[in-house]
Amino acid sequence: MLLDIHDTRLHLMDECDIDPAVPSLLSPGIQSLHDAAQAVDWAQQLNDYAAKHVAHRPDRFASFAALPMQDPAAATTEIRRAVTELGLVGALVNGFSPSTCTRVTPSNPPPRNTTATPGSTVPHGRSPSKPEPTHSA
Repeated sequence: MLLDIHDTRLHLMDECDIDPAVPSLLSPGIQSLHDAAQAVDWAQQLNDYAAKHVAHRPDRFASFAALPMQDPAAATTEIRRAVTELGLVGALVNGFSPSTCTRVTPSNPPPRNTTATPGSTVPHGRSPSKPEPTHSA
């Protein structure tokens, strides 16, 4: 997540004729945390932060939610909260999580139609990673 989106970033967007932008948490993001409870807490805090800043200029910014993939049930709850309560527009999942999670790689992508609320789908992005030596074929 970019820390300065309202001053420098907005000025640069204007100079480059960029409108709108979708600032989101980048790799390694939440997926680098080994403690599932910490990942859930940080995802919620980061999504609240994103929503707060997007709300200042919804005409110029949107954001993808960070999801705690270490806890699939919590990730499901968080995407629903992020979209329906916070107004975020989808999710961004980085291509790895601690060994308790399935790795997202080009050959093992996440599901295409992630349902955030009954009857609706939201976009998601993924950032694949190189397999660790223990995961290589």
